[in-house]
Amino acid sequence: MKKVCMVLNGGVAGDARVKRLIKTISKDHFLDLFYIDGLKNDADFFNDNVELYPQLKRNSLKSKLQRHSFFYNEFNYLADAAIRSGKQYDIVYANDLPTLTACSKIAKEYQAKLIYDSHEIYTETINQFFNSTNAFKSLMFKNVIGFMRGVGTSQERKLLKDVDRFITVNSSLAEYFQNKYGFRKVNVVMNCPETNSNKEAVDFRTKYNFLKSDVILYYHGMINNGRGLPLMIETMAHLDDCFKLIIVGEGPLLSDLKKQAASLNIGDRIVFHGSVPSEMLVNTASEADVGINLLEDLNLSKSMASPNKLFEYIQAGIPVLCSDTLENKKVLDHFKIGVSTKNDVRSILSAINKILELNQIGAFSESIQNARNEFNWNKQEKILQQLFEEL
Repeated sequence: MKKVCMVLNGGVAGDARVKRLIKTISKDHFLDLFYIDGLKNDADFFNDNVELYPQLKRNSLKSKLQRHSFFYNEFNYLADAAIRSGKQYDIVYANDLPTLTACSKIAKEYQAKLIYDSHEIYTETINQFFNSTNAFKSLMFKNVIGFMRGVGTSQERKLLKDVDRFITVNSSLAEYFQNKYGFRKVNVVMNCPETNSNKEAVDFRTKYNFLKSDVILYYHGMINNGRGLPLMIETMAHLDDCFKLIIVGEGPLLSDLKKQAASLNIGDRIVFHGSVPSEMLVNTASEADVGINLLEDLNLSKSMASPNKLFEYIQAGIPVLCSDTLENKKVLDHFKIGVSTKNDVRSILSAINKILELNQIGAFSESIQNARNEFNWNKQEKILQQLFEEL
């Protein structure tokens, strides 16, 4: 059994991908996780081959300056913690660009193999962290974003020389990274949930006094920009009263969405359910009629993203309303699991009606089952296990 050091620049409890990675890796290897925002029950997710080393997030002036400039150095203290532990490691696993510098340092210290798992094009997501309607601030932010993208790309290119295996979440991103950096091969391990689940579904109709004839539209995930949520609430105002919208999750847009629903006098038809554990997402979605996946292409990374919720809705067995983005289209072109739409009210209304018409005649059942067999973690983890065998 190899000894693996994994680094994560966030909490593990709400990170479904990282939890799946750890569970798979720890079947055959020992794994230490160095991360921030640890919770008391984090260890409950994993077996005895996993040791957790939560660290306090630093908010010193130095850390704040790094966060908005040379961001890839912010989490070097996680590397220091790993080296101070006195452990010996065979493999170091970096989750996303902000941890790659730290992981390269650990790998060099122990002459270990280095795996880089880029969940997104991180340098293209930086604009999401800087929003302002103030003209002066917008100009300043534009310069900061340009600087961070430049130095981030340069550092990523430099550190890829130290990387032994490169992983990302879909074929579009793999092609992007191969073309951009000339990396010999970028492996794809998709963000798909497990197929087996014995947890009970949530009976929304009983819980919220919905009628059997009501149509439940359902969204789960972060409640922030880029998910089409304000647009979906606007769309609800044009649907009959029998349509109900359930939003599962938390995030910075929650208050604004509640105000929007109230201003449109549809607050009684929209439920803000709060967050649920990632292990329960598939079961929570399974009682809905339509899964909502209105990803917006706010940047290049978003335009190439494979939303986790797409595969979670598939495993839940419900048809999906999808925005017309690259990876959504790839799935819909191969499996008739829903309907794609442009992100405007008229198109969404048309797509919802089309889904309901097709669902009445059972048009999605077989395709959803085939997609469930294709897009699941049981299949993806074999790719990950093979990569570890090769190192």
